[in-house]
Amino acid sequence: MKIQFVTIPEDSIASYRYRVMLPASVLWKRHAIIVKDEVDPDAEVVIFMKHWDKKAVEKADMCRASGQRVIFDICDWHFDSDNPVRQHYIDMIGLADAVTVSTDELAQEIEALTDKPVHVVLDPYEMPEAPARFQPHGEAMRILWFGHPTNMDTLQKNWGALGGCYVQIISIPVKASFPIVPWSQKNVMQGLNSCDAVFIPALPEKRKLVKGANRAIEAIRRGRFVVASDIPSYRRLSSWMWVNDDLKAGIDWLRAQRSGDIEERIRHAQDYVRVMFDPERIAKQWEQALTRGPLTPFGESMARLARITSIAAATTGY
Repeated sequence: MKIQFVTIPEDSIASYRYRVMLPASVLWKRHAIIVKDEVDPDAEVVIFMKHWDKKAVEKADMCRASGQRVIFDICDWHFDSDNPVRQHYIDMIGLADAVTVSTDELAQEIEALTDKPVHVVLDPYEMPEAPARFQPHGEAMRILWFGHPTNMDTLQKNWGALGGCYVQIISIPVKASFPIVPWSQKNVMQGLNSCDAVFIPALPEKRKLVKGANRAIEAIRRGRFVVASDIPSYRRLSSWMWVNDDLKAGIDWLRAQRSGDIEERIRHAQDYVRVMFDPERIAKQWEQALTRGPLTPFGESMARLARITSIAAATTGY
């Protein structure tokens, strides 16, 4: 199958890496893969990725007219009435043969807007796995927050939870009341390697609640404990990380824990992530979405999921 991802390459955008380059790095072994902004007339399936250019509507219309299968990929919520790209997204859904989304929660919201097939395709992990480590020195735990500036509002509103901690922020530089280390994959890797834990706050808004768990997944891959707000995508990892909107309580709880107990939790989380977010497994989700086969949801085999999560059976609760 000849598959094209229609997008503008930009490594600093997480969705480009997780939803284009990482899947393409596996899919190319079995398919011809094209990644460029102009539609290839020979592509059998054309996937429009986070595409806000109004010309995308014309391109998708031409693809349909020429018999190419059109997929529209959505990984963020853009459907509030005041969102400037809302109508564009609605138009693209209307032209698509099917829609792919990054979480079950986003799928439910999109299914309420269209009768087109909606397929859940998760984000795979990106970083190599590192040994679990929780060895803080004294009370001043080293806490890392990393992400896009659009998520910085969640950090600012939860800053009070980080009292007594040394905090490092890695993001695309913007005007802020705290120093920011410029985003790069190298800086994120170094930040994860040097921190004691990763802090991922959220807000109770639809645009936040439908997001995926890739930041938590990458922290776990690098062997770090995560303190996060309660959003659906994090709940699947809640046996091994703090998932609760009382983030100050989470930081205080973490300070009181034994290093060996936290490291055991991290190892259990790594066992889960290694299977459920494996790039090869996610590539198969893409393949299913790109054909006309039936949708397989996230929990495609409850028995398999139970076997994976059983590793937490002996884990002490919070």
